[in-house]
Amino acid sequence: MRIVDFYPSQGSFAPGETVTFHIELETSISQDITLGILVQHLTEQPAVVEKTFQLMPGEQTVRMNWAPPVKPAGYSARLEILPVNDSPTLYATTAFDVLSTWTDFPRYGFLTDFSASRADPETVLKKLTRFHINGLQFYDWQ
Repeated sequence: MRIVDFYPSQGSFAPGETVTFHIELETSISQDITLGILVQHLTEQPAVVEKTFQLMPGEQTVRMNWAPPVKPAGYSARLEILPVNDSPTLYATTAFDVLSTWTDFPRYGFLTDFSASRADPETVLKKLTRFHINGLQFYDWQ
């Protein structure tokens, strides 16, 4: 079992908007696993989300949701694969914001590429989402 990646679907969410976590996993055998996500703002008590999944051999992406408080803040999230038998606990971390407006905690990225040779812009945008850059768009100026 291996955690390939763990990231939110966006870098920031509006108050009341559900946060979706993407969890990319790889396993060599079919198995049931329980995932736990601890979501925390600074030193506050973490919220805990748990869900059990049935995995097939190979790489796959599962999703878990969490409803954040309305208060704008930055949050950390720690994914844990709860141990089965004597296996070690596997974990990964990520972060995201809950914002009423982007000016609460500005994080903005601008991406341009005017070359016609850009092979796969969607892959680039998916990768940049993991760096918590919001508002990413690809414009083809041809």
